Amino acid sequence: MLYVDYVWHLTSNTMVPDIEIDMNRLNWKAGDYWQVREHNGQLIFCKVDPMVQFLLEGAANGLS
Repeated sequence: MLYVDYVWHLTSNTMVPDIEIDMNRLNWKAGDYWQVREHNGQLIFCKVDPMVQFLLEGAANGLS
């Protein structure tokens, strides 16, 4: 899907999409983890699988 005329605010710490972007339509939810990748010079934001997210949180809390 191509989003045209939307404004994104990007900084070194945050990425804030346009207010009109519908999280439900994109199947996003608060708390989702994203991984930044690069492919052929283009940035790609990939949503991390919830099971991987769960395992990473456990490892960060010393539960692995």
